[in-house]
Amino acid sequence: YEPGTLTHLLVANWNAYEVSLLAHPVVTKTFIGAAIYATADKLGKLTPLAQSKSLFQDPTAEIDAMTGLIKTEITTLNAKLADLQARMRQTRSRTKQRESHSTSVVESLSSQLRGATSEFQDVLRTRTANMKELQDRRAQFAGGGGACGGACGSGGGAAGGCFGAPPPGGAFGGANGYGG
Repeated sequence: YEPGTLTHLLVANWNAYEVSLLAHPVVTKTFIGAAIYATADKLGKLTPLAQSKSLFQDPTAEIDAMTGLIKTEITTLNAKLADLQARMRQTRSRTKQRESHSTSVVESLSSQLRGATSEFQDVLRTRTANMKELQDRRAQFAGGGGACGGACGSGGGAAGGCFGAPPPGGAFGGANGYGG
């Protein structure tokens, strides 16, 4: 966990969390909500990285680190919400209105976390598809045949053949290579 983040505070202060859950469930709900928001913010940063399709600037290490962190945070938050729900079942409120409010808040937090989890799964699917596409593109360049792996094609690019050598007839066509 990144020191100073809400999720880090939750994990590093497990005993304080347990005390808070018993003594101040409203504060605990707020804390969990803020941690869900922080996790969703990390997902927002992970999404463009996972959508990257660059052959040369692949942010795999950063994606892997963020993916592991987000997965751990979602797992931790699921456990915290389960604790909160169990605690609510054990201690019924004095008033029906308070109990209804607590239930609504926990259901809202659960819904937010399910949304973040679903978004995380979508990001992972996108990353998997992009990785397959990158592998296919790399294989195309690596296994296409010829001196440059097939990337040159049959006549070379507009400026020449493999490694910049002009195609037969010159770079601009014609017998002298200048179109004439």
